[in-house]
Amino acid sequence: MKSTENKTKDVKIRLTEEEKEALNSLAVDAGMSMSDFVRSIIFSKDKLICLTEGKEISAMLCQIYSDLEHFKSNGGIPDAAVTAVTDALDEISHKLFLLTEHLTDIHSQD
Repeated sequence: MKSTENKTKDVKIRLTEEEKEALNSLAVDAGMSMSDFVRSIIFSKDKLICLTEGKEISAMLCQIYSDLEHFKSNGGIPDAAVTAVTDALDEISHKLFLLTEHLTDIHSQD
């Protein structure tokens, strides 16, 4: 949400050290400065969902992809691998379900 317009106005808020560290961590995880992160939350017309938990899910999906590519190039998937992949996909499905319970639309009218 970077703008070419020169930003000259401040808005100050008070945070505890822990809150500031948490805000900074969320911004870093989103690949943004704290100012850009806060502006994106305030002014976004769409949901802003920071999925720090999504890193684990993404890593699991990458591992499954890598494993499947390995088996594809080596003649097939052993039964034990099918079971492992199925178990991993079940775990990912469960993690995604738990994650959806924490998502909030900050612009909801409800």
